[in-house]
Amino acid sequence: MSSDARPSGAGDTRGWLTILVLAAAGFSLGSDLYALPAVVPFIARDLQLQVSVVALTLTIYGALVAVAAPPLTVLTRSIDRRTLLLAAMVLLVVTNLLTAATPNLPWLFGTRVLAAVAAAILAPIRTATAGQLAPGGARARGVGIATAGLSAALLVGAPLGLVVAQTLGWRVAFVASAVVALVVLVAMLAAVPSVPAPGRSNLGAQVAMLGSGRFLVCLLSNVAALCANYVLLPFLVPIVQHLTTFGGAGVTLIFALYGAAGVLGGWAAGWAGDRLGTIPVMVGGLLVAALGLAVLSLLFLAPGGASADVLLPVCVLLWSVGGWAYYALLLARLIELAPQAPAVAVSWSSPATFAGLSLGTFIGGLTLQAIGMSWLGWVGAALLVLAGAMVLSSRTPSAVLGRSPA
Repeated sequence: MSSDARPSGAGDTRGWLTILVLAAAGFSLGSDLYALPAVVPFIARDLQLQVSVVALTLTIYGALVAVAAPPLTVLTRSIDRRTLLLAAMVLLVVTNLLTAATPNLPWLFGTRVLAAVAAAILAPIRTATAGQLAPGGARARGVGIATAGLSAALLVGAPLGLVVAQTLGWRVAFVASAVVALVVLVAMLAAVPSVPAPGRSNLGAQVAMLGSGRFLVCLLSNVAALCANYVLLPFLVPIVQHLTTFGGAGVTLIFALYGAAGVLGGWAAGWAGDRLGTIPVMVGGLLVAALGLAVLSLLFLAPGGASADVLLPVCVLLWSVGGWAYYALLLARLIELAPQAPAVAVSWSSPATFAGLSLGTFIGGLTLQAIGMSWLGWVGAALLVLAGAMVLSSRTPSAVLGRSPA
């Protein structure tokens, strides 16, 4: 398919089909990202390792994506976008199959390195390509649909991965992820046209944006918020098992609740943000999430009772709704702070997100080993409050490090 097969020369139907395929690529990437925390306890049990040790694979994954995404974007600037997308999907298929064959911890770490390379390539260019290929110049709508693939993975990936791990084994869960990635790869071959590279990409210009104090502190709030999320998420299965009388089905429902509440929080944030502004909704969401995690830690005072069975789902609901309400408006806030270069502003959210993921799993593992599971909620709540303070401080140039953009 030629590079002419783009909005100006292609029918709307074909163009939107391409966008849907890119959304499916996001679902495949998100399934790998969100399903792994759910199956960490099963991997640990099979390989006879501590849960916190297996969770370190998420630390390596997040750190590598955060570090590799900006330079890889520059290094691949001259490569056709379709070629890059296909290469990333091939790597995702191979990675999931290799993970399913994991015999030991070093092998598992190696597969997470490969997964990080795939994510560092796929995450930035997938949404950008959707914007380029959106029919009729509907760039924002195209990016929104492509991004919805990640939301769908949040809703489906973790609970489905958990169900498969419980019934058929965690290895089958990764084989299923490989099959999903393979289907998306075939769909890309059929539906995604050649898309010329966007031209010169200047890493220096990207880094220069961090010279704005307000932009930097808002970006750091993203790191803190995602860090709080992943302090708990990889350990949610043992937390639910310890606090409640739920069986395997109940644990799966908790993950499904987390996903559904996250989608609800994102939708509600968009509606509220238009009426109240981004900052009040972002800070409010973070405080609601912090409340949920703080109460969750309090449940450790009386685990295994009827009150925990009722209150823990409420805590998860507050945590997910509030946290994802913040995240839904983060990109809008970054663009508000850097309206002169919105694409560059948005590109920084990806490494910040994965840096938070990496740091969160590391802190969560240390907390679990040093002072116990009951403290995970308190640590997460403190990080969410810190993130809220950062968002508030991004209102005025004088409140943060550095100078505000002109």
